[in-house]
Amino acid sequence: RGDFNMIPRIDHYNCMADLLARAGYLDEAYDFVNKMPFEPDINVLGTLLSACWTCKNVKLGDEVAKKMQRLEGKTASLILLSNTYSAAERWEDAANIRSRQKKTGLHKTPG
Repeated sequence: RGDFNMIPRIDHYNCMADLLARAGYLDEAYDFVNKMPFEPDINVLGTLLSACWTCKNVKLGDEVAKKMQRLEGKTASLILLSNTYSAAERWEDAANIRSRQKKTGLHKTPG
C-alpha cells in the first residue's frame, strides 16, 4: 500500500506504461512492465506494441509481439507487428507477416 492506501493492480501498471510510452520513454515503459510484481497480460503487452508502432521501434516491437504470441496465439500481435514494420518502411518484413497471416487464416481489413 502506498500513500493513497491502495494496492496497485495490473490496470494501474498498464496506465503507467502507456503514460511513459506516450511521453517518448518507450524503453523505460518496457523496463517498467518487466519489473511489475506480476506477469504482464495481453492488454499491457498490447499497449507496448501499439507504442512500438507509433514510435516505429521494430526491435522492441518484435520482442513484445513474441511475448504476446505466447499468451494469445497469432492474432492481434501479428497485425500490430505488421503495422510497425510498415511504419518503419520495412515493406518486405511487413509483407512476410501478412503472408503468415493469410496462411493461418487471419484477415485484416485495410485502413
